[in-house]
Amino acid sequence: MSTTPFQLSIVTPERTIYEGEVTSVTLPATDGYVGIWANHAPMVAAMRAGVLTFDTVKAQHSGEMWAVGQGFCEVSDNQCIVLVDSAQAEGEIDYDSVRAHLARRKKELREHLADPEFDAEVAEREIEEDEAMLRVGFLRGSRG
Repeated sequence: MSTTPFQLSIVTPERTIYEGEVTSVTLPATDGYVGIWANHAPMVAAMRAGVLTFDTVKAQHSGEMWAVGQGFCEVSDNQCIVLVDSAQAEGEIDYDSVRAHLARRKKELREHLADPEFDAEVAEREIEEDEAMLRVGFLRGSRG
């Protein structure tokens, strides 16, 4: 594994999550998780909701971890730019509220799937985002 730094920017519509040097990034692409290191081949990837991790130059072994929504990633010239709908760090997640929301959305999806007025895509996206937040808590050994 390389310890050569490269530039990472993670941005949501509301805020910039991170901007600085990292030694690795792992992100949830639509076809599976992708690992990115310095000198990675240029690429553009669609992202699904999941867990995004990265190692900073200053705290390489601590591993920053975020639950992210859908978005896109672009890698070129030792830069990785991640644009996502949403992002929550472990300390920002209210696990009880997430579990309750997840249960409600799963119930709504089951009960209203045949209803043409019900937007199943929105429900499925919210379920994926809730599950990503719970995964962060599980991976960190907290209440997820």
